[in-house]
Parts: sequence; C-alpha cells; structure tokens
Amino acid sequence: VVNTHDPAVSNTVTQAVVERWRHKRASGIEYIELTDLPENHDIIDPDNPLARTDLVYPKLIEILAL
Repeated sequence: VVNTHDPAVSNTVTQAVVERWRHKRASGIEYIELTDLPENHDIIDPDNPLARTDLVYPKLIEILAL
C-alpha cells in the first residue's frame, strides 16, 4: 500500500518489488495505491505530528478485510 503523494519514496521501485514478490509467490501479493491522501511521509506513524491516521487506518483495515 503506497501513498501516491509521498514525496520521500519511489512508488515505481515499490511496484517493481511487488512484481518480484509475485514471481516468487503468486498469491497474496498486491500493489495498492491510495491516491486521495495528502502529501506526507510516514503518514501512518502515530508519533508523526503530521500523520493522518484518521484517513489511513480505516483504508488499511478495509484492505486487510478483502
């Protein structure tokens, strides 16, 4: 799960890692982009004063329930 507005990471690299994992283990590996989150890094870290756990945690719970 990536935030497309995270300025500190390369989502292209993350997607490449996911593709490699899929070659090793085809099931259970998914790449999910969250596009409606603000620009921020460590957006789920409760110790980050700019975290948006109110937005991210419900989305993660929804994804995990799939």
